[in-house]
Amino acid sequence: AKPGKPSEDMRAYINQVRDILEGRPAYPGLPPQSYQGQPLQIRHPAQRVPIHAAAAGPRMAEVAGRSPTARSAPGSHSAVSRNCATPSTAVRRRPGATRQAFQRNDLAGIKAALTDDLLDEFCVLGPASRCREQLEAIRESGVDMPIMMPDPVEPGETYRQAVERTLEAIAS
Repeated sequence: AKPGKPSEDMRAYINQVRDILEGRPAYPGLPPQSYQGQPLQIRHPAQRVPIHAAAAGPRMAEVAGRSPTARSAPGSHSAVSRNCATPSTAVRRRPGATRQAFQRNDLAGIKAALTDDLLDEFCVLGPASRCREQLEAIRESGVDMPIMMPDPVEPGETYRQAVERTLEAIAS
């Protein structure tokens, strides 16, 4: 399958959810839906319901933030370590950067495309004090609820240990 365009897809999805919540048809081309032989009907709330959108990166956060009832909650890979190089190396092992390398299934190309600037834009990396500063900058940019996704970066560290160490480091 071809990769979509996340910011356009998110904008369309938020609008579809809003349409459903406000009683408008979101998918007018679909036939009426049913469940166990009964027509599927959606009750519409009396008050506005906030729409929460998780986002990775500034463009997705901007899409979520443009919508008056949407709140942005970007997720950031988080690698807290005493050494800035250690988390960068660990996060580079995770696939998911440039479209061309991804489409070619070129893991080396993906790793090469993950520049320090790109990692800084989408990840919270480095010593605890730097990570706290990055989280504060994310909040100041208008993000309602930053979501950290800790990565194990210390030798032999398990995911659970990374989560516990990250929470302790950020909280102190």
